[in-house]
Amino acid sequence: MREPEIARRQHPVPQSRRRRIPAGAPPWPVLAILLAALLAPAAGYAQAAVRPELEWRTVRTEHFDLHYPAPAERWTLEVARRMEAVRTAVAEIVGFAPAARVTVIVEDPANVPNGFAIPLIDQSTIVLWPTPVAAPNPLANNRSWWDILAIHEFAHVAHLTRESRNPIQRLLWRLAPARLGPVARRSPRWLTEGYATYVEGRLTSSGRPNSAGRASILRQWALEGRLPSYGALNASSGFYAGSMAYLAGSAYLEWLDERAQRDSAHGRALAPGESFTLLWRRMSARVDRGFDEAFRGVYGESPAALYARFTTEVTGNALAIRDSLAAAGTRQGRLVQRLTYGTGEPAISPDGQLLALVVRDREHPPRLTILAIAGDSAATADSAAAARRAQAEARMLARDPEDVAAIQRFPRPRRVVASLATIDGRAPDRPRFMPNGREVLLVRTEPTGDGSARGDLFLWNFRTDALRRITTGAGIREADPAPDGRSAVGVRCEWGICDVVRIDLSSGATTVIAGGSPDVQFAGVRHAADGRVVVAQQWEGTWRPVLIDRDGSARPVGPADGASRYTPAFTADGGALVTASERGGLVHLERLDLATGAVSPLTRSTGAHFAPEPTPDGRDLYFLALHAGGHDLYRLDAPPGTAESPFGPALGDRFGGDGRLALAPAAPSRLGGTPVEFTTAPVTPHDYREAPRLPLALPLGETSADGTVGGLILATADPVGRLGLLAEGGTGDRSAWRGGRVAGEWRRWPVRVQGELFSARNEPGLNSRATGHAASGALDAEQRGGLVALAWRRQLGSSGASARVGGFAARLDPLGTADPAARGAAFAEMGLAAGRAHDRRFFNQTLRLSGAAGRTDAAAWQRGSATGTLAAGLARAALSVSATLGAISASAPIFEQFAVGGGTVRFVDHAVLGQRVAVPALPTGTLVGDRLFLWRAELTRGLPLGLVPFYLSASTSRGFDVRQRVAGLEWRATFDAIPYVRLPHVDVQAGWSRVLDGPDRGRNVFHAGVAYRP
Repeated sequence: MREPEIARRQHPVPQSRRRRIPAGAPPWPVLAILLAALLAPAAGYAQAAVRPELEWRTVRTEHFDLHYPAPAERWTLEVARRMEAVRTAVAEIVGFAPAARVTVIVEDPANVPNGFAIPLIDQSTIVLWPTPVAAPNPLANNRSWWDILAIHEFAHVAHLTRESRNPIQRLLWRLAPARLGPVARRSPRWLTEGYATYVEGRLTSSGRPNSAGRASILRQWALEGRLPSYGALNASSGFYAGSMAYLAGSAYLEWLDERAQRDSAHGRALAPGESFTLLWRRMSARVDRGFDEAFRGVYGESPAALYARFTTEVTGNALAIRDSLAAAGTRQGRLVQRLTYGTGEPAISPDGQLLALVVRDREHPPRLTILAIAGDSAATADSAAAARRAQAEARMLARDPEDVAAIQRFPRPRRVVASLATIDGRAPDRPRFMPNGREVLLVRTEPTGDGSARGDLFLWNFRTDALRRITTGAGIREADPAPDGRSAVGVRCEWGICDVVRIDLSSGATTVIAGGSPDVQFAGVRHAADGRVVVAQQWEGTWRPVLIDRDGSARPVGPADGASRYTPAFTADGGALVTASERGGLVHLERLDLATGAVSPLTRSTGAHFAPEPTPDGRDLYFLALHAGGHDLYRLDAPPGTAESPFGPALGDRFGGDGRLALAPAAPSRLGGTPVEFTTAPVTPHDYREAPRLPLALPLGETSADGTVGGLILATADPVGRLGLLAEGGTGDRSAWRGGRVAGEWRRWPVRVQGELFSARNEPGLNSRATGHAASGALDAEQRGGLVALAWRRQLGSSGASARVGGFAARLDPLGTADPAARGAAFAEMGLAAGRAHDRRFFNQTLRLSGAAGRTDAAAWQRGSATGTLAAGLARAALSVSATLGAISASAPIFEQFAVGGGTVRFVDHAVLGQRVAVPALPTGTLVGDRLFLWRAELTRGLPLGLVPFYLSASTSRGFDVRQRVAGLEWRATFDAIPYVRLPHVDVQAGWSRVLDGPDRGRNVFHAGVAYRP
């Protein structure tokens, strides 16, 4: 759930993973898939969102079980000591708290801020990612990251786990695999996220509701006519579109509650927040109501109608603030480059000729771009682009002299000197020029191999395009080079603690020069020419510049007026700082004199100005400015070397001293005040114990050319997934799979231990459409046995390797005239993957090898196969081609030969029947032989809903002269296990196929299925 915020990085914000499910009976066949798809973390590293092989610890309180890796203990204990107090405070506002224990899991897989809640009535889970948010993100307006994260996520649990008082609804959902309450099922996203944001603001007197960031965004969107419509309030993509559920949603709720407090229709005066409690009670009542009906009963009109009034008032207040600013005098600077989305903060080369920044837009991955800025805009404009535009206009006017050329509203694009694209999904970020002017220091988030990722430092020579890695797995968030070019000072974040570190650029070694804590963090570190360092420090809810002298001593600078100041930068002479400041409630630029501590504003506008970058000669100042489409690059021509304010009175004086008016474009905020101080309680950590919980019941099934099978699974796991267990059983058409198994996987170490006991029966010879060997019943058999295997996997972005070895033993009953026989084999599998992605283009290649040697009755056999896949494409179109070659010893019985057709092998590990080649459109055994050649082509991107058109051709004859072809359209999805909700690994597929050869030529087959692994 990455959402671009004011900050140059795209940080996710806390949110739960719920979607609206209609009232009424639960959708049984798809509930497991919905849980997997909708509740899984949305970060890019969700496949290993919880790493069970880490050294886990546990803290148990009266109502919570907190599980965390040992390195996260310092951060987690701060949460654990206060979690019961958080519960009490949240329950008092929400009017409810679940009686069931809540599981809290702390992980740091992607080194970014995040959190989400899964509000199941009987077993809710909260997942916290401890890496804190840095200013100027609106979420950075907090006393501490753990504080606001724990409040926000538990607010989701308390809000959404009320059980229905309707007896039919309550009964139906108690029978469901996962129990969701009526408020969770019926609430739109803006309501769930907006309400949790409201609670965070009310309890902490900080958070987004009390931030200058929320006010700036809503004000600017209102002035540009870009506030989301009611229907768009739930959007999850686009510049700040995903954040509007939090920002506009919380502001709308505040407006609704204040309106309800003034409304006499309730017969009494409502307390602050009480109207929300009335709404939750109506939504969970015995009378079965939808959200709109429940809303009208509390607020008198529909949510869409009142939202229209709300946006009108927001716009009116924004216009009033704009007019007040205009009367006082505004200073915006001069637009240098019109940009979109979350443009990264600028960096200027030592000679002042070049400017580096990360450019983002809707169509392309982020790109680090170096622009020419010396001289006027005409001298540094992209002349080639201007020439192309002029030629196009000349052709247009030649064809139609009555036409009119478009005006040039914005400055022409600057000439691009060099650029570095996102490579293999690893985007460049936080550029800073080295003293030599030829290299740029930057940060990229790199995979570590265990499923997690960390920010690392790189050095890019933009003249030669050489890129050198400096650190490995260091968790570097940003860095600025020292004047000598041999080291850099940076911010390193790991397990919720951010330190200021010095980094040796030759070895990558780091040394802490200012330590952080769960309540103190750093951001925006910069070097001065004389070796001093400045960094913004968050302390007790306020960001304040801290100056670190050459001797290592540190001291805060600037007035202690309670205003946050961040993204500091030294002026050219080193005697002052230019910072983003929230003094007076407006995000503007300010000059801070280091000798006197005096501050004077440099800019003033309705939006937000941040990320200042003075030029080396001290004559100009570049910065970013917020607009409804992204961040623009601006320049302030007047030198920031004077301490005189161009505005006269301080901003806070004009807006009521503390700037509350500027903070509230929607309505004067009443959430501020004295924050709740959460009492602490002693806690005792102990070693984590693997204790699987009550199993989750889910449906399984498949329909294919073999017939239909249906059944049930029981799955469970401990919260971090060290032990996954699964029992399944099913029956159906005799030509399809029937049977059951018990399987498990132990994930305590990087090498995982797998095992299962199985009984599986398949009689494809009974299928009226079966052909060849299957028709004679040669493949009809029942097996009972067991399997043990060891599995290993290492993933580095789009490249990786995997291996699996094991063996199985079974009793084989051919179900024909042959006698039962013993069957067993040892097997080995290996996978290699390598990929390359550049901007929107990618090329991937994979190789899978498998081999087995075994004995069936008295016949020994060996079998091997290799599958290679090549995939290439662009962002919206991609083609994948794979080919499989296989062979088995000539003495192998028919049962061990390759058999093409049928659906997924059921109730037994795929290694036990590695000779079966699933093609759901064909009956099992359509082709049988001791050789295999199969190739398949797919268009993996380009169609809506993830539909994939495919064409395949298979042959099992020695000369590959007899083939079977199939074409069709499929939808496939794979979801990794989510242990804290007991959900196993899920594979789901559905499609339509047309048979192109054989006696079934021209037949259309619909196939679908869902399968699970521990």
